Amino acid sequence: TIEGRRWWTVAEPEGWGKHVLSVGSRFGFLQRTRGDIPIFERFFMGGLDSLRGFAVHRAGPVDAASGRQTGGDFLFLGSAEYEIPVVRDYVRAVAFVDTGSLGDKTPQFGSLRVSAGGGFRLRIPVMGMQRVPVCFYVAKPIRSRPGDEEELVSFTVGTMFGF
Repeated sequence: TIEGRRWWTVAEPEGWGKHVLSVGSRFGFLQRTRGDIPIFERFFMGGLDSLRGFAVHRAGPVDAASGRQTGGDFLFLGSAEYEIPVVRDYVRAVAFVDTGSLGDKTPQFGSLRVSAGGGFRLRIPVMGMQRVPVCFYVAKPIRSRPGDEEELVSFTVGTMFGF
């Protein structure tokens, strides 16, 4: 796998905080040496770390017989976010678009999934120590495929992101 993310400061109102645009992507490829790759080593999409708006590991190829997600050998994920301060850097609002494709044996860019949404990121001071990040997102798939499962609301507490 290879991944990257780039951030740009779009605006910085005096005494308020930065408006930040970020773009990132992740590519992955599994090389088959003998037989099939075990399901626990395959790529999956959906959830906070890949496609918000889709349930965790519930966007991708589905086995016709069992109806279960099978994962894939090829992965592409892309994300664009625009983040602004609401209460200095303690509360920030974010709007985003996530996209991804998961293929079995070959890239499946024709089966691209897309979701969009927004949310809030809070940094809560805890007993004078480092601030604990809390994220809350609402996202809706714009383009999905049969077998994909949606997840409208998601949140995390901890170090899923940094700002």
